[in-house]
Amino acid sequence: MQPRAHDIVHGAAVYLVDARGYERAGYLAPLLPNFLALDIRRVEADTTPEKS
Repeated sequence: MQPRAHDIVHGAAVYLVDARGYERAGYLAPLLPNFLALDIRRVEADTTPEKS
């Protein structure tokens, strides 16, 4: 298939949003699961209320 002048190019992105609704990270393809998992743990630790 040859590209045409009016073709629409789509992109994919994944966003990591914390519990307060703030975007904390964004990822473009290729998505590396290890990076995503590490960032999820970091965001989870940042938003977990501290126990007193």
